[in-house]
Amino acid sequence: MRNKYDSCVYIFKRDEKFILYLLQYVYGILMTRNEEFGMLKENLNGDFEMKGFGVVDVIPGMDIARNRNMCELFLSQYCYMKEMV
Repeated sequence: MRNKYDSCVYIFKRDEKFILYLLQYVYGILMTRNEEFGMLKENLNGDFEMKGFGVVDVIPGMDIARNRNMCELFLSQYCYMKEMV
């Protein structure tokens, strides 16, 4: 399902435990990861040529921070905004 606030964010939710976010940007796709991540990656890899780059801390214009203990993901545009100002 496409996110109603950002047309480049897609959400797959099967139940409260399994939620997967897919973020599309200019030349790539960023996916959150959980136990069933491999299923989506295999399906997409069948249709598109893909390369995996592992854990990502930065995407164009966006910094990414994680708190793995609390299962939290934080996105920030602080550096991008600082450059623009």
